[in-house]
Amino acid sequence: MTTIMRRTLRGAATGLGALAIVAGASSCGSLLGGGDDGSEDPAGEEQPAGEGEDGAGAEDEGADAAAGEGDGAASDGDDAATDQGGEDAATDGGGDDAASGTEVTEEDLGAAKQQVLTFFEALGDHDAEAACSVMLDPSTGEPASGDGLAACVEELDASGQMEQFSPEVVDMITEDVLEAEGNDDGSITISAAGTELGMEKADDGTWYIAG
Repeated sequence: MTTIMRRTLRGAATGLGALAIVAGASSCGSLLGGGDDGSEDPAGEEQPAGEGEDGAGAEDEGADAAAGEGDGAASDGDDAATDQGGEDAATDGGGDDAASGTEVTEEDLGAAKQQVLTFFEALGDHDAEAACSVMLDPSTGEPASGDGLAACVEELDASGQMEQFSPEVVDMITEDVLEAEGNDDGSITISAAGTELGMEKADDGTWYIAG
């Protein structure tokens, strides 16, 4: 087994072991939102009455000018909003057209999760060959097979990693426990509580654990 393959295998087994522990723990913490501070606006100070008719007239003229400026600003705001809406629509349309062929779909995310669950089930059954069958050999970029698969099985058996898994533990690991996120390079990251596993799609169209 190559050093890279051995590191990938150990990383996957260790990471999934951590996920199993996470799955068995309760996660019912809640976020505390900021409440109202109960403060009230201080009562406004009484303003002295305007002095003289000139003061009142000046206030009236100021109000009329402010109203005129407000109407103009509102009109400008409407025009700007219309222009912005058109730009947004154009941008959205361009984004849809520019979707790349490597875009990760919801179907891909679900398939990657299922492969991780398959790995768990194999560990629970203490079936090293089945577990290694969902591993990607980094040295070839293809699923582990032949001598690589045999070496993976031997390494996994010797590591003792499967001993920490039982069917009861595996049953606690469900798709809801796992989070899947597509990456720009077309790969997928499976994570739970800070533990991450990389997933890549092989030429056969199936997702495999890449470490």
